[in-house]
Amino acid sequence: MIDFRAAITILAILGSSVTVFAQAPEELCLLENVEVVCSSDLGASDYNVSFDLINNSGFDLHKLVIPGNIAGISVSPNIISFSPPVIAGGVAVGVSIQLVGGSAGEEVCLPIGGISIDAIGEEYHCCGLILCVELPSCEILFIRGDSNADGSCDIGDAVNVLSFLFGGGSCPCADSCDCNDDGQVNIADAICKLSFLFSGGPPPPTPHPSCGSDPTADSLGCLSFPPCN
Repeated sequence: MIDFRAAITILAILGSSVTVFAQAPEELCLLENVEVVCSSDLGASDYNVSFDLINNSGFDLHKLVIPGNIAGISVSPNIISFSPPVIAGGVAVGVSIQLVGGSAGEEVCLPIGGISIDAIGEEYHCCGLILCVELPSCEILFIRGDSNADGSCDIGDAVNVLSFLFGGGSCPCADSCDCNDDGQVNIADAICKLSFLFSGGPPPPTPHPSCGSDPTADSLGCLSFPPCN
């Protein structure tokens, strides 16, 4: 059962001026099809949470209000407006919010307040609920220097970097293309791989030659690296 006080608290946090119904809100708004996925290829702290909301409050639902920060995790948007409103007994499909922060395995619980607006513009709290999700791991493992993501260490990786830079080629895992781990993908990465293969140069920094995570912080990410799946 959901504690009605949590729904009141969220409105106080946002400083909203609303009238709170005295009726118990349990099961007046229900969630279905809750899903949390990684929304960024940059690592472990950006998430998208989506859900369907069933409005059993008996009132048209005009908006949802959510705190902007929960235990150090940023939440947005904080006000979700429905136009047209979700009618009594209706369903809002694919409601989406973004979370920034947190770590894999952490449980995050978000108080959500439902707001109805009457004919003269007065806002009423019509339902409240708590949405709890567990944050997944977003990190994609890769092998540095294997720029074409074929699981091999050969001249094809240098060719792929040059094609990406100058010939319209692709690099779905920028971290793997960053052979010298300087936080950039440029011609120096092709030279890095060629030097390692043919001139006795040093091997690419970790993770190499096995799958692993990026130990250095940079702006590069990794959308896909099938050999490490």
